[in-house]
Amino acid sequence: MTLEEKLQAFKDVTRNYQKFLQHIEGIDDKLRVVQAKMENVHSINYEKENVAPTFDERPMVEMIEKKTVLENEKQHYQKLIDWIHDVIESFDTSSIKALVWMTYIQRKSLASVADEYLISKDNLYKIRRKYLARVLTDDVMDKLDEIRNEEYLTDHQ
Repeated sequence: MTLEEKLQAFKDVTRNYQKFLQHIEGIDDKLRVVQAKMENVHSINYEKENVAPTFDERPMVEMIEKKTVLENEKQHYQKLIDWIHDVIESFDTSSIKALVWMTYIQRKSLASVADEYLISKDNLYKIRRKYLARVLTDDVMDKLDEIRNEEYLTDHQ
């Protein structure tokens, strides 16, 4: 993977950071609803072996499946957020962490950051690129690919 591809992949993931947080919040809301519904359904008789669920047990089975799907989805988004945090935390200096956070997560333009801190926009671009090139190793990018290709996605596409 070239540096340009790594930078683009990082940009693509960080562009969705706020959406990931919103998805997790929405999933938490859905999980609360499912949990409340589960508390009002008859429990499954686990003493029976190799028997299909009865009519009364089906809603519980469906809710358990729904809860599992939601938890897997939440875990997927949390892993993406954790990956972003790990990349940013791997920078040596807090100023680079702040620069990457402001320009990729908060989506501030390099020009506005440069004006705010009285630094050349070109210098900020070069510095950001240099430090991202150091931390976006093949191993780090492989981890992102693993997260993106998790089984959760195949169930939802």
